[in-house]
Amino acid sequence: MTDMDVLVDEQYSQVERLLRPGKRRRPEARALLRGLLAMEGHVSAEARVSERDVDRVEKAVRDGRSLDQVFPRLRDVTATFEGDGATVKVHFTKRAGAPVHFVPADDPGDSAAVREIDLQRKYHIPPFELAEMVGLSRPRATALRRFLGIDDDSACVHVFTFGSQKHPRYSDNASRRMKEALDDGIDMDEVWRTHGPRPRRPR
Repeated sequence: MTDMDVLVDEQYSQVERLLRPGKRRRPEARALLRGLLAMEGHVSAEARVSERDVDRVEKAVRDGRSLDQVFPRLRDVTATFEGDGATVKVHFTKRAGAPVHFVPADDPGDSAAVREIDLQRKYHIPPFELAEMVGLSRPRATALRRFLGIDDDSACVHVFTFGSQKHPRYSDNASRRMKEALDDGIDMDEVWRTHGPRPRRPR
């Protein structure tokens, strides 16, 4: 058993103790659960932690489920420590090991702590709505996206394919980056000149 395994086991045992009837230390237990969820989140880049996740794992702990049932991916996380004293750097990485069973976002079970993000929820903004959100016409919004490289950033855009149709959808990251650029006073006339409609090639 590694130092990381020992740490995780101790944390989970502490959560179990804090959630025992009569303890009245639920906030402390939930804080520890958030920490464990955050560590498990390092296994999947497309995972996030929400209060709903904390509620789910708290219920699982109260129901007497084991660490491996509640946090099935924590055994795949390892950590390296650098330095000592007041300054210690911790690096979390995924440990090579058995295949991980990914649980869909809408699975009602309570054993999986961190779940895959539903891509249609993450990338929920169509191009025309993105333009409206940032206060630009559709052509100018397209020019700004090109300037910022948003259509090349997987954190900002995902193209859904339905048969022969392709539908780009944008995440909140895209709208935030565009709004920040506008708030910083970006010269949209220059953006339009350099990244606006591209001339069609002669046939």
